[in-house]
Amino acid sequence: MNAKLYDNEKEQAMHVDAISSFARASGIPIDEIRRIYEVELEKLKAGARVKDFLLPLADGRVRDIVRHLKAQLHWKST
Repeated sequence: MNAKLYDNEKEQAMHVDAISSFARASGIPIDEIRRIYEVELEKLKAGARVKDFLLPLADGRVRDIVRHLKAQLHWKST
């Protein structure tokens, strides 16, 4: 867990909950989702002026990445 990424414990708990929920829903190990999520969150935070929308934006990016990866894996296995 990248504690420096989060401004406070409340923010960290909010993002950790989103990571956990996505991992459960997708069936992908939480460590993999956390790694992808935190990379995307870090990118978003670097240019963010308003931080209120970081969670849904990070979640959307992770969903897109996972969808893309699953499509690639499916294509390679056929």
